[in-house]
Amino acid sequence: SIIINAILVMVAGTDAVAVYTSGWRLLMFAVIPDIAIATTLISVIGAAFGARKYGNLSIAQGYAIRLGIMIAGTMAAIIFIFAPEIALLFTYSESTAYLTPRIASFLRVISLLLVFIPAGMMSLSVFQGTGRGFTSLIINIFRSLAFVAVFVVLFGIVLGYGETGVWFGIVLGNILGSMVAYLWAGVYIRRLTALEEYPS
Repeated sequence: SIIINAILVMVAGTDAVAVYTSGWRLLMFAVIPDIAIATTLISVIGAAFGARKYGNLSIAQGYAIRLGIMIAGTMAAIIFIFAPEIALLFTYSESTAYLTPRIASFLRVISLLLVFIPAGMMSLSVFQGTGRGFTSLIINIFRSLAFVAVFVVLFGIVLGYGETGVWFGIVLGNILGSMVAYLWAGVYIRRLTALEEYPS
């Protein structure tokens, strides 16, 4: 957040930070159902892991991801379609009315991210449920620093796309971070499943 805010001030001024923080609050609200599913998934994964039914890990993860994508896709469509009206909630006063189009644009760009969040979030729950919380932490740090921060700098400053470049950098960085989490969890589950099929 510090890096993103600093870059936004550099490329577009303090108003860009207001646009980002207002829109990001709404995104966090839209992610609440995914957080609820991911939190529940930790317990389901933990139970399957404790019972050594490793094949159930993939089933539980897959179901949670599909459910999360359905909910997130619906939320993304609502945000994308009604972005101007939603932006008015943050800019109802005369002093902030001029930010309405920029917040609406941010919401439409960031809504693309919603459908990719469940795959990463549910995959991190797999690690947490199997007692590998440190792996989850490493993936999150890697996503934030190696992907989001790099793409924000690349699109916002290096390529000169300014404020919009920062938005797309956030989206692309988070999408790649979710993909890494999903693939890493897939490899981990396959290794555990192999232990179940061929116990030593």
